[in-house]
Amino acid sequence: MLPGFHTAGLLQHDLCGAIEELATLGYRAVAVRPQHGRLAQSDPWFGQQLLRLTEVTSRHDLQLIFDLDTQFLQKAWDSRGPELSSIETEEARAARDWIETWMGLASESKASIVTFASGKSGQGTNAETESTLTQLAVELDYLVNVASNLGVTLALRPRHGDVVSTVAQWERLQHWLNTEELGLAADIGEMLQGHEIPLAARLERHR
Repeated sequence: MLPGFHTAGLLQHDLCGAIEELATLGYRAVAVRPQHGRLAQSDPWFGQQLLRLTEVTSRHDLQLIFDLDTQFLQKAWDSRGPELSSIETEEARAARDWIETWMGLASESKASIVTFASGKSGQGTNAETESTLTQLAVELDYLVNVASNLGVTLALRPRHGDVVSTVAQWERLQHWLNTEELGLAADIGEMLQGHEIPLAARLERHR
């Protein structure tokens, strides 16, 4: 297991400068979340930022992780972008395209892992209906296949209120998938919110 740091807590710092410091402190992995001014594809300096990020993580032999659970990046007045679990086909496809684009960028920049949340279904309740899980599984099977071809690991992060909001629901989702290659990006804070105790036993099953 590698000691890692999520740079979402360093928003007031220069990203690459902060990563340099994390490397000197002994961290071996860093997670980066795209946002306005920092790895936003709409920014004119996006390509330069990505090259600089690739250079600094490669030079320090750091594992790079792209966390796509971003806010207000795809929709100006909606904290979340298109959701993969949406019952609206166009929205689910837009979310899939977004993840696929970042998997391609991950491959180019030598990022080994891309993480994301399932999102909500758009129904009155986020109950795991069979049709919702079946549709989500179709999108996930496609994305995992693309990730495999690119040499990137894809991992789903359970998030409170989403269709897949707990590790237990991630485990249940496996019955709908045609692949065993979808990773788990477990968040201890989310696990506590979902009352998934004891944490250690559940995490140990997915090391």
